Amino acid sequence: MSRYNRKTPKQYAIELIILVFGITVSFLLNEWRENIQHRRIEQQTLLTIQENLAADTLMLSQQDLVFDMFIGRLEKLLDEDKSSYADSLDFYLDASISYGAFFETTIGYNEMTQTGNSQHIRDRKLLQSIIRYYTKSLVFLKEWTKIDEQFVLNRSIPHFESTFPHAPLYKYGELYAKKSTRLQRALNQDEFKNIVRDNILFKKSSQQVFKFSKKNAIDLMKEIEAYQE
Repeated sequence: MSRYNRKTPKQYAIELIILVFGITVSFLLNEWRENIQHRRIEQQTLLTIQENLAADTLMLSQQDLVFDMFIGRLEKLLDEDKSSYADSLDFYLDASISYGAFFETTIGYNEMTQTGNSQHIRDRKLLQSIIRYYTKSLVFLKEWTKIDEQFVLNRSIPHFESTFPHAPLYKYGELYAKKSTRLQRALNQDEFKNIVRDNILFKKSSQQVFKFSKKNAIDLMKEIEAYQE
């Protein structure tokens, strides 16, 4: 007779059930831990993108005010009588050789795309909205900013440098007060006025693109907030 008792089929069955149960529980625990990790990464990614969008919205709002200032000053340059702002003529002329700028904040989006964290965002529609904002809306905005910049660099500034007299420390107000003939002629020149009119059109168009991008940023923030509720 054997020194060891043989296990019954029932005992083998129980051990097998315990083994399967242990493996199953271990698997479920690992899956639970992974889900928690995925949610943590998702929340952190969306939080960073929200913060970036808030920064973009603030800058877009500020630039909207800058465009209002540019357009207002450019329109005043078309007035025949410039006496009402002659003392500040420097600032008005500066608007004719300035262009809008935008520096987006893309820390969250860059981290998401470079680390593969996009896979942790469960709502694929939200993910597409995020991608669309950074690859469509902001790209369109940058293109328009570049158009405005190129107009100023290629037309406004060259004309200004070749036509307007030199004013020490850019004090054109003082030069205007001295009734500089060359300055008076440059201000009333048709070519200069046409450039100013074109500049106004570019500024107004760029401003609308900035407004549109701001709306897109706000809409995306709301979409992220709704998803997190």
